[in-house]
Amino acid sequence: MDIHFRIVSSILVLLALICFAMFLRRIGLLDERDGKIFSKLITNVTLPALIFLSMVRTEPSWADVELAGFMAIATLICLALGWVVGRALKADAPAMGAIILCSGVGSSSLLGFALIAQVFPHNQAAMAEAVVVSSLGSMPILFTVGPLIALYYGSTDEAPEGRLRSALSYFYSPIFLSFVAGIAITLSFGVIEHPTYKSVLDGIHVLGAANTFLVTLAFGLLLRLEALRATLVVAFGVGFVKLIVMPVVLWLQEHTLDLEDWQVDVLVLEGAMPASTLAVILCSAYGCDARLGSKIVFFTTIAAIFTVPLIFELLKALQ
Repeated sequence: MDIHFRIVSSILVLLALICFAMFLRRIGLLDERDGKIFSKLITNVTLPALIFLSMVRTEPSWADVELAGFMAIATLICLALGWVVGRALKADAPAMGAIILCSGVGSSSLLGFALIAQVFPHNQAAMAEAVVVSSLGSMPILFTVGPLIALYYGSTDEAPEGRLRSALSYFYSPIFLSFVAGIAITLSFGVIEHPTYKSVLDGIHVLGAANTFLVTLAFGLLLRLEALRATLVVAFGVGFVKLIVMPVVLWLQEHTLDLEDWQVDVLVLEGAMPASTLAVILCSAYGCDARLGSKIVFFTTIAAIFTVPLIFELLKALQ
């Protein structure tokens, strides 16, 4: 199956789920207040479950850790560039938080895994690499630095010292505790095969499996398409950072290792994903401009239909 079709179809599935949530809001079955409830469920239940599972089911090699390090570096660079974009546009604090998060946080797991599975249908190593790169590269940044950014810029009614204290409260949140617990178990015991333990993980998997649907519901309920033109400049700036700069940074870094072509393809595709709906969830949960974030994600997701195949083919031609 042609890669362009796979990319477009995967993105359209995501957009369809978001539009479904918007339809439910329009007919009055759900409203924006429900979106905030879903956001709390995501940050306190389903996302911690997904984080924990990602950590305890991954036993990376040193090469995988190096690739994950590339993703972490690229993510931090793009978060910093997002701050530059926000400063250049003179964004207020809640908008600044949304711009920074959307610039660095991509849909590597929500959309990226589905895309990798379709692009490399018979290559289990490709999916394993994608999981490790996301789990140990972008996810730790998302689950640690992301909430700190959201808390800092979202706490606009507090003095800087109070905003810093709010940000530090993340370190006893379910997101951080699940991340630490998963890492601790993996480092101490590796991948555990005991039947009882696996049954517990199966139960946690049920919670984590609900994350994608809840994320798209919460995102769709928060998304407002009014005054889209007012966000075009912001969306263009963020889109350039997320859709162009990040995959290029990853492609430049990979030259330091002796990688096979498919490994480079996986890394670049993961980095070329649009801004993540999880960035909007963090904005909603911690007081940043979730509506602006939802519009940015919407724009970058649409743009990714064109930019992902373009950047993929361009960088592939330069290999």
